[in-house]
Formats: sequence, C-alpha cells, structure tokens
Amino acid sequence: MHDVVREMAMWIASDLGKNKERCIVQARAGLREIPKVKNWKDISDGFFQSMPKLLVLDLSDCILSGFRMDMCNLSTKCLESLDGISGLSSLRTLKLLYSKVRLDMSLMEALKLLEHIEYISVNISTSTLVGEKLFDDPRIGRSIQQVRIGEEESVQVMVLPALDGLHDIFIHSCRMLEEIKIEKTPWNKSLTSPCFSILTRVIIAFCDGLKDLTWLLFASNLTQLYVHTSGRLEEIISKEKAASVLENNIIPFKKLQELALADLPELKSIYWNALPFQRLRHIQISGSCPKLRKLPLNSKSVLNVEKLVIECHDKEWLERVEWEDEGTRLRFLPLCTTHRIF
Repeated sequence: MHDVVREMAMWIASDLGKNKERCIVQARAGLREIPKVKNWKDISDGFFQSMPKLLVLDLSDCILSGFRMDMCNLSTKCLESLDGISGLSSLRTLKLLYSKVRLDMSLMEALKLLEHIEYISVNISTSTLVGEKLFDDPRIGRSIQQVRIGEEESVQVMVLPALDGLHDIFIHSCRMLEEIKIEKTPWNKSLTSPCFSILTRVIIAFCDGLKDLTWLLFASNLTQLYVHTSGRLEEIISKEKAASVLENNIIPFKKLQELALADLPELKSIYWNALPFQRLRHIQISGSCPKLRKLPLNSKSVLNVEKLVIECHDKEWLERVEWEDEGTRLRFLPLCTTHRIF
C-alpha cells in the first residue's frame, strides 16, 4: 500500500484524525482488500478466507477489525452468525460483546479450531447456560475473559460455569432470574474454594428477581462491583447461603476498590459483619436504597482510609446510617459526601 493511501485510510478510520490512538496497523499482514459481504447478519466463509493472518477481530458494539462501522454505514448490532470463523487460523483475540452473536454449541465447536486463540469476549444467553454443556474444552474456557449475559425473561435459575479465566461479567435485564448457581467444569471440579480467581469486575442491573449475590464469594479478587435497579435484592452476601456454599470461612471483598449500589429498594445488608476492605477507595450509594441502614465497616476497616470516598446522594439516608460504634463514625463520616464525584 502506498504511504499516502495508508495515511488517508488511517485518518478516515480514526474519525478524521480525532482518535489517532485507537487504530494500530500491522504492515505486511497479508490483507489486500475488504471482502464483499452481501448480508451483514451472517458473515460466511468468504469473508474470512482472505484474512488467514488476522490476529485481532473486534466485532463488539460498532467496531469491525479497526474499521469504524458507522463510516461504512453498517452496524454489528445486526450481526448474528460467524460461519467460517475457524478459517482465521492465526486469530488470537475475538471480541463479540454487544453484537447479536451468542455463544452456542455451533460457535463453540468453531472456536475449538482456532489453535492460537487467547482472548474471547462474548454474549451468552441464560437459556443456553441452563440447557447446554458448553464448556468441556479447558483451552477455550480459559480464553473466555469477558461475558455479557442478558435479555432473557423466562429463566429463573442460571448456572454459571466456573470459568477461571473470566475477568469481567455483566448480567442485565434478566427479569425473572431468581438465583445464580456456580457449576463445576471438567478442569475445575472443586467448588469448595474461590474459583473465579481473576474475576475483577461484576456489573448486575435490571435483575428484579434476584434476592442475593452470594455466589460472589467465589470471586476472591474482585475489585469493582456495581449493582443497580434490581428491585427484590435483599442481601449482597447471604449469611445462611454462605455457610452452605463454601466449606472454608472466606472473607469476601478483600481486594475490592469500588462498590456502587443504586436503586435497590429492598437491600438490607451487604455483609453481616464488618469487613477489612484492605483496598477500598470508593463507595457510592445512590437512588433508592432506604432499607440499607448499615455499612460493613468498623474502626479498623480500610487500610488507607484517607483515600476513601463515600458518595451518597441522599442526605436523609446519610443521617440514618447506623455506625458500628463511635470510633467507626468518627473514622468514616468525614469521608462522606453528597456531591457526585464521578
């Protein structure tokens, strides 16, 4: 490719130069032209055959392999099938979040043929998790690092596989979901100790049937937890369920840095005892959480307390907070603000 043509392509792909840092081009990768695709709902073999050296395929949201989809008047939100993806023999990274592609047995079989795959972000339906044994391949299971689960109305109990490569999980709009259970995998057969060893971020929203999130005990290295708009949630960690979930007495949230709770009208408890919160930096309580009267803090919680911000947008809620003792109140009340920080 001529240098002038290359620079022009980079300029267009970066939104006319506004986002220069978003595109990286590897020279001599073997791509000579963009294959013609008639129907963007179904990418077939013909699309991938001319890209055997492609390392990263990003079909998440509105980006396709570094090309701005809106520049091409296309949107991956209508993308439903990836037939022929096994032809990308060099692929290492596959991003599918916020497309309509869902992980099922067909896609899983295709992924198994990608010998060099290392990173996968994907959407999974709750009905698929209930009905199919997807995760029998440890290599693919450990490559799945970001998962989005949502938009299923009928499933009441979701069985989440113990994917020890998972970094981020987003569960949303599962209106009928009442319980999340953790399932063993062929390579992770023990559920008596935390199995989501590198899970760092969990976002749960619009799940009106959930009453607790006790399964988070399996995520010992969680750093960010955001829960909002889940009308029946009563506890983050249930004392009763915790006793039956893990054999060992696991102290949760040791590495938690950010905790955000919003619009949880039935929430009464985060945890039944004070927690050390060794790395906590930000607590946000917003929207309607009227029944949450106590935070799991005492006078020894939070190692570097001077770096902590407790953000609560409801002055009346702050006035009703019940502190463990006077020492706890003196330690944390000065850190509370009713102004928005982020």
